[in-house]
Amino acid sequence: MDIGSNRFPFVYASPSGKPDGDYYGKLYTGPYLDQMTLDFARAALEGEKLRHNLAGVTDVLGVSLSSHDYVNHSFGPESRMSHDHLQRLDRMLAGFLNYIDQRVGLANTLVVLTADHGFPNVPEFSQANKLDSHRLDSDKLMSALNQHLTEKFGIEKLARQWSAPNILLDYKQLEQKGLKREEVEKAATRYLFNYPGVANVFTRTQLETGALPETETLR
Repeated sequence: MDIGSNRFPFVYASPSGKPDGDYYGKLYTGPYLDQMTLDFARAALEGEKLRHNLAGVTDVLGVSLSSHDYVNHSFGPESRMSHDHLQRLDRMLAGFLNYIDQRVGLANTLVVLTADHGFPNVPEFSQANKLDSHRLDSDKLMSALNQHLTEKFGIEKLARQWSAPNILLDYKQLEQKGLKREEVEKAATRYLFNYPGVANVFTRTQLETGALPETETLR
């Protein structure tokens, strides 16, 4: 991207030229999905006649604006794409609240804003600021872990699946081979503690029993 440019080189289109799955998938990493969501919310408010139900009870409208999550996953919170999206989202929310004020009245409305998580800087940005950070290749991590477990227990692919940030063990195979889950967990933990980029490891047994170490992450 040209640093001197004030335009993002993104095209929201699919190879088919139609509004198919590829097209809508690309909308995830931009502001337009949020705009469409708020348009749906307006339609819901009108169609359900919110504030005018026969029972006279409080209506609840829940709206999930998820594009910023996808933008930050794709480009990072320090990116111009993220900053641009947040400014656009701020204007969208202002427009939506003005609409609610006209249709329902903000004096009759309780607005609650929540978020499920924040975002760290991308590793490259952290490295540029002399912070210890890099990317984890989950395929390489799983391959290395399974090789270690195979060497120790003589069984292949005891670590069945990576579901970020979780590693799922093959419990059926553990049972068939007569291995104790806790023993395999401890072996995997000792290996992963020394794997570059891994700060903490917690096992299923630790979570189930509450026998967790005192770390900043858990506090």
